[in-house]
Amino acid sequence: MNASNIKEWVNAYKARTNKTNSDIAKQIGMTRRCFEARLTGANEFDLSEAIKLAKALDVSVSELCTSPFELTRN
Repeated sequence: MNASNIKEWVNAYKARTNKTNSDIAKQIGMTRRCFEARLTGANEFDLSEAIKLAKALDVSVSELCTSPFELTRN
């Protein structure tokens, strides 16, 4: 999974909801440090984590794999 696309989704969600990385990490059952390592691409999200994150962000897993900006252009 492309970390930069996921990071864009997370940043858009944080802007809409005023949630922090810690809030989102807790919601999906991981530490902030672990979550941020995945956002930077140091580690990859596994499928179960991506499913939890997609649910938390209210998007599909396939949307997480695409930049939100790409979706708005089409």
